[in-house]
Amino acid sequence: FNAALAKMLNGDNDGALKALDGVEPTAEVYYLKGIIGARSENPELMKSNLQSAFDKDGTLKDKAKGDAEFMKVWDSPIFQ
Repeated sequence: FNAALAKMLNGDNDGALKALDGVEPTAEVYYLKGIIGARSENPELMKSNLQSAFDKDGTLKDKAKGDAEFMKVWDSPIFQ
């Protein structure tokens, strides 16, 4: 997870996704994949992973509403 986070923060979104392939799919992993989707301008990647994160941990919905990572998509129907 930390390696994937570091890759994402360094602009390597594809590398971050690959690093997460072998990680247990927790709510936090799905949430990070959702962020990667938003950063990659891939709304389907963002939506499917955020939904999985919310299914595992409903409190992440409130976190996402105020997370600056999703600022560009706050008003989009997919994010709503």
